[in-house]
Amino acid sequence: MTEHSNADTREATADGDETETERPVDSVLLNAVTDVILGERNALADDASQAVVEDVLSAATTPDERDQFRTAVEQIRRGTDRGGPASGGEAAASSSSAETAAQVADPRAAVATVVDAVRAALADSGARVTVDHVVSIPVVPRETAVYDFARTREPAALDRLDLSETVASHVTDGAQLVAAGEFAAAADAFTRAVDETGSGHTAVTTRTLAAWAHHWAGDDYAAIDFVEEALHHHADAWLPTLPGYSADPDPSFARPAQFRDGKYAAMAVLRYTVDCPEGTSFTPFLGRGETPSDVTDWTELDGTDECTPIHRFGADPVLRLRLSGEVPAFPGLHSYYVGSGIVDLEVTELREVYRLLLEGPLGEEATETISVELPD
Repeated sequence: MTEHSNADTREATADGDETETERPVDSVLLNAVTDVILGERNALADDASQAVVEDVLSAATTPDERDQFRTAVEQIRRGTDRGGPASGGEAAASSSSAETAAQVADPRAAVATVVDAVRAALADSGARVTVDHVVSIPVVPRETAVYDFARTREPAALDRLDLSETVASHVTDGAQLVAAGEFAAAADAFTRAVDETGSGHTAVTTRTLAAWAHHWAGDDYAAIDFVEEALHHHADAWLPTLPGYSADPDPSFARPAQFRDGKYAAMAVLRYTVDCPEGTSFTPFLGRGETPSDVTDWTELDGTDECTPIHRFGADPVLRLRLSGEVPAFPGLHSYYVGSGIVDLEVTELREVYRLLLEGPLGEEATETISVELPD
């Protein structure tokens, strides 16, 4: 966990006055409060969290303040916010069926009054807020199957491939030979699979496997040829570039033999920028499921903000970034990406990035859920 001073956040305005800047927790609390006051369930993770927010709202704010908050949010959603958007209001302003024309003179102030009161009450009670930022990694099963096989050399990873009987037979032979460490024979088996393959995605898959096996066998020139053939079939494919980087790396820092020996790896990696004040934490996880809601088993990813290697995708990989803090402290997630590149595994250092597979935190596909817990 990266730690920073939890200093008061203030900035000078153009006229020289000091104003308090938005705390990262404020946009989270805004969404939680909006769920309760507007009777929605877009953000809060469970009934227990909703109950905590309901109790805090009742104790820390007046009915009139809550009515003003409701009107202000609906006003922002209608686009009639003459006073400027509320702090974090973009997150809350998703959709509304409200038809009322009621307005408040200063929506920003109306929203801030309630959020400030809730934040102060939660801080006094020692509450912890946790946000799960969840997004599917846009890779398809055939890509993850070959990627996982290349990283683990486990034949079972290739069971997810949809191949003809003849091609599948050669691929199975090659995978078993790789597992046995017989890389030259595996390269021959995968080459036979290539010979039985037409065009399309299967052509990319078999040539990528042949490239890996030839590289592991020490025949880097043949590996490069198969990579070029794969890219001829699909110029934008990211998967065949990995054996290409391994067989033909930048000579200024690496040699192909160092990839075979395990010092370097051409692989997927997570990188992120996050501020973690004292009392907060940030933890990345990887799960598998056709949709994020299908995931029941999460694996914590080991690494640093600069380099968190992803050694295995699994079918339908889902990324979860968990941010947690004791109110008012909360992590500030600025950016992240999952990309492919070169990792120095001896020191867990990202040397090169060649392709981005996923960027965040903004994006229509990402979801966030909020949990609020009180101390025992």
